[in-house]
Amino acid sequence: MEIKQAKISDLKPAEYNPRSLTEEEYKDLENSLKRFGFVEPLVVNSAEGRENVVIGGHQRLSVAQEMGMRELPVRCVKISNIEKERELNLPLNKNLGHFDYDLFPDVEFESEELDDISGLEIDEEFNLEQEKGFNLNVGGVFKRDR
Repeated sequence: MEIKQAKISDLKPAEYNPRSLTEEEYKDLENSLKRFGFVEPLVVNSAEGRENVVIGGHQRLSVAQEMGMRELPVRCVKISNIEKERELNLPLNKNLGHFDYDLFPDVEFESEELDDISGLEIDEEFNLEQEKGFNLNVGGVFKRDR
């Protein structure tokens, strides 16, 4: 597999891509791209007749277009069979995994960032001291205990 820079205008979203973003997910992705850049390449087909078809990374492509980016890193794979291409698209869109909170580094998070990471909304009755591995520091900053 080859990683190269590709012009966004040359990339073709797959017609079968099943994913979409909510407005909030879009903003989160946009903020991540602004903060860290494009660290994960798109997966793009290089097979004859399927050149530049995006197999994985449609949401990042969409956000990058809106941000005015002109080129993106792409990982090229050669899959001539469209059914195999579609088959690869599914795990690229499905394998989300979950967090092992015991492996979080010793970093500080604002409460809003933890909400975003965990997908939880913490209400006023939440007792942080009872939660495993986190304590509340002055100013509403969470810090991972070791």
